[in-house]
Amino acid sequence: MGHAQLPPVLAMWQLAVPEMAFEYPPLLHTILAVAATHRAALLSATTNADADRLRAAHHLHIDRALKHHRAETARVNRPGAVVSEALCMNTILICLYALTLRGGASGTTSTSTTYEPPLLWLHMSRGIRLMIGRAYHGLVGAKARIAPLLMAKPLVHGGAATAAITSRVAIATTAYPTSTSNMRNNANGSISTGSKIWPLHFLLDCNPDEEGETPEIRAVYDECVKYLEGMYVAVVDHGEAGFDLRKRFSSFGPMTPAPFVGLVADRRPRALVILGYLFALAKGAEEVWWLKGIPEREVRGIYGALPVRWKGVLRWALEYATGGGS
Repeated sequence: MGHAQLPPVLAMWQLAVPEMAFEYPPLLHTILAVAATHRAALLSATTNADADRLRAAHHLHIDRALKHHRAETARVNRPGAVVSEALCMNTILICLYALTLRGGASGTTSTSTTYEPPLLWLHMSRGIRLMIGRAYHGLVGAKARIAPLLMAKPLVHGGAATAAITSRVAIATTAYPTSTSNMRNNANGSISTGSKIWPLHFLLDCNPDEEGETPEIRAVYDECVKYLEGMYVAVVDHGEAGFDLRKRFSSFGPMTPAPFVGLVADRRPRALVILGYLFALAKGAEEVWWLKGIPEREVRGIYGALPVRWKGVLRWALEYATGGGS
């Protein structure tokens, strides 16, 4: 969906995915659940009866999809089990479905501390990593039907996700970087050494006295921020197209370390801020129905849930997501 503008990926969605759905019933149920959710999103607020029927339909289909999906994922955890392309596609679409639920009236527009992080989406994203991580090379090597999606640029797997970023533009935000040896602080708050600039490094350095941040936790945050910096450059420096940004956004969960989900569940402020920047950077790619309105809603919710001393750290993300930044 995010890469449907690319002819091979468009053909995959139009032909290969429906074909796989009739071969693999759980995928068919997931597609019907997503379709019902999409239709409900298109209805006006006055068509409550139709919306209620569609909600019942997508709940029915996703329940059936998940029932079979759990059994299938349990099976592939056995030694020697093969991960099929249909199972991989179903995992991707279930994750998409989990994200679409954030677009409903779930209280995330509030700036109160009742904000609930998108844990279901993050957990489902980890499922993508587990499934596709086991089957990726086999699927690409065999030119499987979902290979066009796996190989669509930008490639975010392997070293590409955490490579050193160069040729970066300034970030227009107030930040709180800490000076380190052989580094200098730029006027805009980013940190540079030589020709390299880390525009979001301040997310790691601000509020250094945060309780309970072990070296292991800091390493998790470091990987997440490196990923965000690649996305930041794509948005601000390169002006990357929306469908490319959606792949970067959707790949954050699968590509980041598993402990990050637990840190978000614990409502660790730095983890929530990192999540806020992720959604803010997706703002320019929200023209598709399944992402529309979610970036601003999530950033506002996170801002409301943060302790006072962390709110300033999220300021740029909030302004960018709400249209007040650039």
